[in-house]
Amino acid sequence: MSHRPSVGRGFALACTMLLLAWTHPAEAQQKPEGEMRWALYVTLSPLWFDPGEVSGQLTPFWVLYALHDALVKPMPGNLMAPSLAESWTVSADQRVYEFKLREGLKFHNGDPFTAEDVKWSFHRAKGSKILHEKVREVVVVGPTRVRFVLHEPWPDFMTFYGTLVSGAGWVVPKKYMEQVGVEGFKKVPESTTRLAMLKRGEVDVAYLLEVPQALEVKRDPNLRLAFSGGIAIWYLDFLDQWDPKSP
Repeated sequence: MSHRPSVGRGFALACTMLLLAWTHPAEAQQKPEGEMRWALYVTLSPLWFDPGEVSGQLTPFWVLYALHDALVKPMPGNLMAPSLAESWTVSADQRVYEFKLREGLKFHNGDPFTAEDVKWSFHRAKGSKILHEKVREVVVVGPTRVRFVLHEPWPDFMTFYGTLVSGAGWVVPKKYMEQVGVEGFKKVPESTTRLAMLKRGEVDVAYLLEVPQALEVKRDPNLRLAFSGGIAIWYLDFLDQWDPKSP
């Protein structure tokens, strides 16, 4: 997912890159690119879709590597690789870290990636208490420059911000999240997105299309609209009805 704020490159490949970074980095770089499917031992939590909810354990980062990107993150052969940030500098007094961001990057929805997204993502990140205590302020120097000013020199700043210790360095689109809210951000792709993926050949089957999208599929000679066979009965169970004291 190099140099893109929110471009998924396949969940399994992300897992492979992450895990092999600590095991056989040289071997990982020599292997051909492709798809590897993993049978995970855990159910994915919607909380892991949002970097701000990550508390700094390894498992959620499988999802972050597949969906998002960070200013700096571990990669094969480099445990602190520049990603959304192309470079950074540290002041002589070790109190100021300034990041130069890559230019021309966009999120999935087309919003431009800027320093405002970096600042906003940092402040909303949970599980990063020590970072928030050590950082006095985050200054947007310009659209592609962001500056972290510490209260005092702290050699571990990049360890906490640029590795998997926390999710504070992973960036989400500020404008979009303010529009849809936290819960909306964690939802599965909407019907129009699934249809677009189907047309581009990114997926072979798209489920639960809404009526306008279903009609569009029906009109497209290259696609086939089919009934999934799923019929459900919805009901409401008043559990207190069996309690004689209940109204």
